[in-house]
Amino acid sequence: MRRSVRLGLGNCAHRNGASVLAIASHIGSWRHGTMANTLPHAIGAQTAFPGRQVISMSGDGGLAMLMGELLTVWRHRLPVKIVVFNNSTLGMVKLEMLVEGLPD
Repeated sequence: MRRSVRLGLGNCAHRNGASVLAIASHIGSWRHGTMANTLPHAIGAQTAFPGRQVISMSGDGGLAMLMGELLTVWRHRLPVKIVVFNNSTLGMVKLEMLVEGLPD
């Protein structure tokens, strides 16, 4: 059995649910405004820890910005698992618009 999981989390609302994964080591950008960072983090974690399972969790908007990184995962045959949350929006952009009182 693998000792731990490396988990990349995007800067979107689903990140709040990741706390239930108590066995996970969390890697991510926790500052406001960073989008599309999960797959690059997952690539680095998988390269650094090839014997561990790496899971990248991102929203559909963030993943759309990461098509080049998908090619990197494929080209290097990295066993990264990719979870996509389909909410049909750029979550941080939508949040900022709501905070400013702008319509959806």
